Amino acid sequence: MQATDVHCLDSETCLIYLEVPGAKVVLLQAFFELYEGLGTVRTIDIKKSQVCIITTPSFVSDCMMVLEELKYQVPWRTVEKPDGYDPLALFSFGS
Repeated sequence: MQATDVHCLDSETCLIYLEVPGAKVVLLQAFFELYEGLGTVRTIDIKKSQVCIITTPSFVSDCMMVLEELKYQVPWRTVEKPDGYDPLALFSFGS
């Protein structure tokens, strides 16, 4: 993963978009919960198995390191932000 795979929403929030096999999404979430405060995994598109990791600029390199370590247990690949997707939707609580 490269720094270009990280999208900064603002000065406090960075997003890493990934495609993860559907059966591994919960495992990825569990690993990130073990590292409290490192990042939050949110599902973007269930059908395409796309998720987003929400983190801060100070934790981007740590997130990238953890993702590289997990790649054999949780296969993933970076993807671009989905067309027409509003990243602020990650912070909504339903409508």
